[in-house]
Amino acid sequence: MGKPVKQRKKWRIRWLDESGQRKSEVYEKRDDAKFALSRHEAHVEEKKRGLRELAPPKKTFDELCDYWLKNKAPQKRNQKDDESVIRAHLRPHFGGKLLSEIKGSDIDTFKISKRHLSNKTISNQLTLLITMLNLSVDEGWIKKYPKIKKPKVSIFNKDFNYLKTNTEIQRFLAAAHAESKLAFTLYATAIYSGMREGERGHRVCGKIRRWKGLARMDMLSKSRRKHLRQTSQCCFILWGQLHLLGWECLLC
Repeated sequence: MGKPVKQRKKWRIRWLDESGQRKSEVYEKRDDAKFALSRHEAHVEEKKRGLRELAPPKKTFDELCDYWLKNKAPQKRNQKDDESVIRAHLRPHFGGKLLSEIKGSDIDTFKISKRHLSNKTISNQLTLLITMLNLSVDEGWIKKYPKIKKPKVSIFNKDFNYLKTNTEIQRFLAAAHAESKLAFTLYATAIYSGMREGERGHRVCGKIRRWKGLARMDMLSKSRRKHLRQTSQCCFILWGQLHLLGWECLLC
């Protein structure tokens, strides 16, 4: 155990923290210095024995951004979107602030500064921020972060026209059939399966498996790689109409 050292009219103490780095403090009275030294040494010993959690490293938001852009963003399809959001919005606002010092008030200030943007845009920026802060928790850089509430985003922000009844659907498909068999096939598949435009036009000719009333498109994107329940009409379209058109499909 060390001892306080006289330094002019004050007392200095020195000790090594749990990572081996030298620390020092100065006190007016020797008793205060002696008490502080014993407290620091006990604190270090508790951490070494695992009785007290180690303090997370002091990481800034800039360091988190650098890590994300180097190790995480390249793994995503929307890498350029992440780079743009970080460069234009997140880094300028949070910048060199320590991750452990990001408070709820900082989040509120950020949202207020983006009021000129749409709720959807703000929500996307906050989603990336939450994902990045979750990473910092996983890496042990912070223990937790303030709750972040994203603005509500309306899925349908205006009244779209859509087919509401079976009669309207039949009229629409009849018009599509009169146009061409291909138009009928694509529109009918869209109505009865809910597949997106790219999945209908580009991937519907991929490998199709029929299993217990389900049609699985093996070439769908990862987020859409799921079983699409088909009605009897859709099964007729997928296997009957495609056969009539002479498209090559592997049915099993």
